[in-house]
Amino acid sequence: MKKVFITSNGCPRRYLDASKLQNYFKINKCKIIKNPKFADYLLFISCSFTKYKELECIELIKKLSIFKGELIVMGCLPEISPEILKNVFQGKAISTKKIEKIDKIFPVFKYSMNKIKDTNVLFNDKYYKKFKILNINNNNHFFLNKLYEFFSNKLKHDKIKFGYKINLKVSKGCNQNCSYCSIKNAIGKTVSKPITKCVNEYKELIKNKHFKINLIADNIGSYGLDLKSSFKELLSKLAKCNDSAKIKWYIKDLHPIWLIKYETELKKHIRSGKISSILCPIQSGSQRILKLMNRDMDKKDFYESIQKFKKINPTLKLITQIIIGFPSETNIEFNKTLKFINKIGFDAVWVFPYHNAKNAPSAKMNYQINKMVINKRMKVTEDYLLSKKIVRYSDENFGKKSI
Repeated sequence: MKKVFITSNGCPRRYLDASKLQNYFKINKCKIIKNPKFADYLLFISCSFTKYKELECIELIKKLSIFKGELIVMGCLPEISPEILKNVFQGKAISTKKIEKIDKIFPVFKYSMNKIKDTNVLFNDKYYKKFKILNINNNNHFFLNKLYEFFSNKLKHDKIKFGYKINLKVSKGCNQNCSYCSIKNAIGKTVSKPITKCVNEYKELIKNKHFKINLIADNIGSYGLDLKSSFKELLSKLAKCNDSAKIKWYIKDLHPIWLIKYETELKKHIRSGKISSILCPIQSGSQRILKLMNRDMDKKDFYESIQKFKKINPTLKLITQIIIGFPSETNIEFNKTLKFINKIGFDAVWVFPYHNAKNAPSAKMNYQINKMVINKRMKVTEDYLLSKKIVRYSDENFGKKSI
């Protein structure tokens, strides 16, 4: 029996890929192990969404390469930064949009990857969690190991005590063309799961008493564009399955243009109590910068939609993402972003420093912002959000709150 080790530094969507790969190997009579030292194959599902994540990938690849098993690098890095990957790794690599090519590496397997159902539970990656903690301070591994064990046990207790959210992945890929993004090269165009499959999966989750559900996709608002359906129809069909007040939706990665377009449908489900939170990345509060980003939302329309939502349900949780230091962003435009966040009333913000992504149009734009200026603005952002009691998340300290 072949032994397989899996780890990832990715987003929730890549962790769902990791779970699916885990099932792929299990059904094909392999054993999933937690220690890479004893693995015949090591799978690393990578994330290179930011420069920090890219550097983290390289560090993890170097660390995993010392083991005797064959390392296979998957996820977004192979497509986004192939040259950087080749500098440290010359083995087998598969990008996110080509995940089914894993079958070519394991041709004798009875069950192919496209026969494996999507999973709803994120892969439990203890290796990466431990890697993050131990990287805080390499001089005190004993103390940090104990700290890791404590928080791991606490997280298990909290999940049992408070319950946890399950995931319904409704599509993959993205049809937007944001000028700073190269992720779309790794994930491909939108491919929606047929609405009947989404509904059946949803019913199964409820049957198994999963009432807190993340509706997840790379760009959830574009759901159905390839099926002559829509995000609006998806929400309507799901809502008809069960009207229990216990069921809560947590909508992930809803582009502002879709939030505005589907305002009426969203209001309906906020009013019913279904929608509990929305993650909607605005990226900037400057209309000029938004145009350069190729994210032409109208700030006024967006503000008015959000205010309608909050009037219906003042406890609706709103989360966003912003990019600091986009090319030619002035101090005035930077401050506009901070003020817009406060005006909207976001509960939490993911803050990312701008970096030139491979083959992204923004990398060729004039007036690139100096890294020192970006770092200074990052600190100003942290202080501002703290003063406004807005939770701040950042890539470097994944999941860390500023309040």
